[in-house]
Amino acid sequence: MIVLRDPVQRWISGFSECFSKSPAQLKILDLLDNETFWDTIAVNPVFDGHTEFQHRFYRGAANTQYIYMQTNHPAQEFYTKLAVWMRKYDCVAEFDRWRDPANSYKNDPIKQEINLKLKDLVRSKYKEMLTELHNNDYKLLDQLPKLKL
Repeated sequence: MIVLRDPVQRWISGFSECFSKSPAQLKILDLLDNETFWDTIAVNPVFDGHTEFQHRFYRGAANTQYIYMQTNHPAQEFYTKLAVWMRKYDCVAEFDRWRDPANSYKNDPIKQEINLKLKDLVRSKYKEMLTELHNNDYKLLDQLPKLKL
């Protein structure tokens, strides 16, 4: 079983996480307005494990089914359904008791500022570019069977 997120939404979240911990965290906000920076992202959008392509983690595992973690559904609903499913197979799953997402962008003001600016820029200018860059991740969503929780 694997958990997949929308690739572009995951990249935004990962980028926000990566650079909110960086010594250049405040400068990144200015850099996001720079077209040359986006040209660089078009060549390689991967900065660390948070922004790595999901298909690189998959590596062709056999008999894989995935759960699509949708951002338009409350995280608590996702965690509860997953925990219930895991317990059916005698797995330990305590995360359905989480009340707040553990690593939400809302937990850190700098991460939130980066995240919201990225969402706006992607929506207005860079969605097509990032979608194309994450083409192999979107193929995973199309090719693998979805696990029914």
